[in-house]
Amino acid sequence: MTLKLPISLSRLFKRQKQLRRLIEKTVRATRPAIKPKRVHRARSVTPRKLVEIDGFGSNPGRLAMHFYRPSQLPARAPLVVVLHGCLQTAQGFDDASGFARLAAERRFAVLYPQQTHSNNPNLCFNWFRPSAVARDRGELLSIRQMIDEEKPDDVLSDDTIVDMLREGGVDIARRTVAKYREGMNIPSSVQRRREKRALASAGR
Repeated sequence: MTLKLPISLSRLFKRQKQLRRLIEKTVRATRPAIKPKRVHRARSVTPRKLVEIDGFGSNPGRLAMHFYRPSQLPARAPLVVVLHGCLQTAQGFDDASGFARLAAERRFAVLYPQQTHSNNPNLCFNWFRPSAVARDRGELLSIRQMIDEEKPDDVLSDDTIVDMLREGGVDIARRTVAKYREGMNIPSSVQRRREKRALASAGR
């Protein structure tokens, strides 16, 4: 039995190719143009230079104080205390983290306590030594004396710090801020204001 087709196979395949090309052309014409994504290159940022401050207190922990204060800092601007890690320096840590650059953008001051080689050859803070972390002694007292350089009107409460962090996109609980403050043996904002005003009245 012979099967007769109304069209030859070669012509059938040819028309099939023509139909496929027509479909592909129609799809390309109706498909929205896809624009190439722009590649955003990171801007080169000049590192901010920290200032070393001497004579901030008795400094029993023998730490160095490095500080960055943006120009025209508003009243009651926050003070952020940053501790570097082992084998690091304040300036090196800031160059990598960008805290001072962020401080210039967000208008706050940055305090960097820095360990010394005489205290620890690896530049680690001596949290494992009871004498270094006891209340009003050692390295903790040195850090507190650095913080005490702030003016009475610049003292921020835990609630104010929480509000500022949340405005910057950091969701944190007040008890977390209080926990870290108490862990560093830093008094409440009310007590700090009272102490600073008393020292100012005494002519410090």
